[in-house]
Amino acid sequence: MHENKMVMEFIGILLGIILLTGFSILIRFLKKAKSDIQKKIAQRYQGHHIVLKDNSANFFGKGSLKSKQVRGNGILILTEDEIYFSMFLPRKEIIVPLHSIQNIETPKSFLGKTKFKPLLKISFEACHGVQDSAAWLVRDVEKWKKEIQNRIPKQRKEAFSL
Repeated sequence: MHENKMVMEFIGILLGIILLTGFSILIRFLKKAKSDIQKKIAQRYQGHHIVLKDNSANFFGKGSLKSKQVRGNGILILTEDEIYFSMFLPRKEIIVPLHSIQNIETPKSFLGKTKFKPLLKISFEACHGVQDSAAWLVRDVEKWKKEIQNRIPKQRKEAFSL
């Protein structure tokens, strides 16, 4: 009986060490991924004006991919010409030219996923005229919405007000 207790304690300690080691490796991996993405963004947008940046935007997915996709954190950027998102894990990039945006909304859910807070949802024309959408949880959704609307070409703004 005493030996069983010692074996169970040993197994518990061993599992704890394995979990802590795995968690530590994951944290290091995510920090490196974030650092790599920040370097890539700095190179990509060198000399460009970054209007807004959210280093921990939570991506809710693309409408065209339905609900069979992983939600994840990443860096969301608004420039004078585009919205750029780079997800940490799995690595994914989304680039939406502002002239392709057709609508901006702030729903509390997207593709059946919610955090019970307003999301930044954009509807846009993707390649070959295909309609798509994407949504993120950002820190100041109203500021993002306003800044995007201010940069959309005039003909698109008029379509919003119809």
